[in-house]
Amino acid sequence: MQQVYEATAAKQITLKEILQRPIFQNITFIGSEEALKRTVDWVHVIEVAEVEQLLNGRELILTTGVGWHNDEGLSLSFLNQLIESGAAGLCIELGTYTNRLPEAMVQTAKAWDFPLILFHEQVRYVDITQELHAFFIHRQYTLMRDLEILSQTFNQMLLHGRGVRALLQELRAQTGLDLFYLPVQGESEFVPEVTAAREQQFVRRWLESKTEDREFVLHKPIMVLDQYFADIVVCGNGRELTSFEELAVDRCATAVAQEVMRTAYMEERKRYRDEMWIHEWLSGDHHEEKLRRHLISHYGREEFSEACVCVMETSHLSLSSSALEAWYVQKAMVARAAFEEKQILFLSTVLPQGPVYVLLDTAKSKQESFSKRMYKAFEQLRKTEAQEEKQLYDFAAFGKCLKQTSQIWRSFETAKETMAIQRKIGRLPMPFYENLHLLRTVHYMEEQGDLEDYIQDYLGEVISYDAQKNVRLLQTLKVYLECFGSKQATAKRLFVVRQTLYHRLDKIQELLGEDILEAPKRLSIELAIHAYEYKYGSVE
Repeated sequence: MQQVYEATAAKQITLKEILQRPIFQNITFIGSEEALKRTVDWVHVIEVAEVEQLLNGRELILTTGVGWHNDEGLSLSFLNQLIESGAAGLCIELGTYTNRLPEAMVQTAKAWDFPLILFHEQVRYVDITQELHAFFIHRQYTLMRDLEILSQTFNQMLLHGRGVRALLQELRAQTGLDLFYLPVQGESEFVPEVTAAREQQFVRRWLESKTEDREFVLHKPIMVLDQYFADIVVCGNGRELTSFEELAVDRCATAVAQEVMRTAYMEERKRYRDEMWIHEWLSGDHHEEKLRRHLISHYGREEFSEACVCVMETSHLSLSSSALEAWYVQKAMVARAAFEEKQILFLSTVLPQGPVYVLLDTAKSKQESFSKRMYKAFEQLRKTEAQEEKQLYDFAAFGKCLKQTSQIWRSFETAKETMAIQRKIGRLPMPFYENLHLLRTVHYMEEQGDLEDYIQDYLGEVISYDAQKNVRLLQTLKVYLECFGSKQATAKRLFVVRQTLYHRLDKIQELLGEDILEAPKRLSIELAIHAYEYKYGSVE
């Protein structure tokens, strides 16, 4: 395929290439050899003096000078506008409106190395534009054809599972670019190969400066399922890339993303089927020695500083078993990236009610707690589902964080308890066992059959009065306690005047006693309010 790069429009059209065409035979060129290397994207006729808003850059400008020929100041302004707009050069027809250029105009062009092309006889600009436009269009067609050939080559390589390095080597063969691939996890790839010391230098500079370093002329992040997996970086010593090179890198990045997704999906699916031993671990059936050997052989260590289990329910989803498996695998790919970015080892399996994630803390530095890093990763996963019709993480629950991996079954049991509470009261903002607080006590009371009696003991008279009079005493009591007995704050939250609040508080104290703000009665009333909302829903 090497002939693709050599025989196509991989390079940009330069001014030198255009001036070699027959229509430019009888001209005078004012400019340097370096100016001849300027890139030309289009040709444009301009006969007005104000041009700043008319150009995109890299245009070869044709003019007779009718708009500025008799005004030296205007001619300099016209030239400076072309220079500032990034025009590729200026072609001027001498004879019709001006016989010679002002010397100041020539000197300015030389000072900025801006090329001037002079026609000494009348020319048909329509012929020039027609010929050059056809030339540009043909070159663009050739470029797109070659990109299509390159894309087909990438697709064939993907079908044969050639891997990321082979894709990068093909890109190198077609463009001659030096590039490297830097994954979030795993080994970096350099094409062409460099020494280990040079590789470390490149990676360090990239991580420190990224796009600020002039040597890195192009950077393409590799995104899979909206997750960042790697970077492709082009090293060009600051030189400007051609359109073909930029588009070729873009096509390669797309192919690499597909290869990364294919590989990650296959690996995740293998884990999904192979890690059935986690079922035994979650149920507490693992012998300590067997667990230790497994963790060492698979993860290089027998202990982790902390561990936690996350359970999810999918009974609400109407998917076939095969579609559900594919969906689980896709979700696990994204979750693995989110948690492992936070230095949390991610293991997954599936039980009848839904997938289960086992999370193990691998961080050596404890700048952020295990729980906080899990919170951040979980929030990130919820955001990835924001626009999706089918959601998994709205039905997730995390268990207790444990120091001993052999006790992971306890985290599993508390995760199921957290899920049971969510089923009762609705979705929790952060469904972690450690955030349940009084809800754990309420849940236990319900399991023992004591919940209703407790509610009636502390709130029965208020509930009955509300049912008869519809005055919202229970809501008032809850807000009053949450405001630590501040009547001003309570009235503001309830949107009532002070006299109405005083009347309600007097009635509450009449029904429950005047010591509602004193411990331990206050704590008992607050627990009863939690119990009421757990069983019947929010009072607000």
